[in-house]
Amino acid sequence: MKFNGDQNNALSELRNHSIDMLADVNQKHFDLIKSDKNLSIIRKNGRKSVFLMLNIKKGIFKTHPNLRQAVVNAIDQDQFIKFYRGDKFKIASPITPLVDTGNEQRQDLEKVEKAINQ
Repeated sequence: MKFNGDQNNALSELRNHSIDMLADVNQKHFDLIKSDKNLSIIRKNGRKSVFLMLNIKKGIFKTHPNLRQAVVNAIDQDQFIKFYRGDKFKIASPITPLVDTGNEQRQDLEKVEKAINQ
């Protein structure tokens, strides 16, 4: 086992077959890895989650909770995942994606408009 703090160096070692596996690859390197027929990416759910945090202690989101709901319904998770080059998973609760809550969150622009007009 080898630990390398330099992502670029570690990726070079992987591509030169100096190492056999690389964990926690930065998604900016995905296209390069996918273009190499000798390499493959194995994706697994992890403990890390990316959340959008709204300030509900002061400002517009505190005084207008309907706007918080509008933001939730405006998010297109497929676009979010595409932005991260497929390195994220859909979530529908504050619980890690490792736990399947059965909830699903879909973009719903009608709900957005309704929440904004309340």
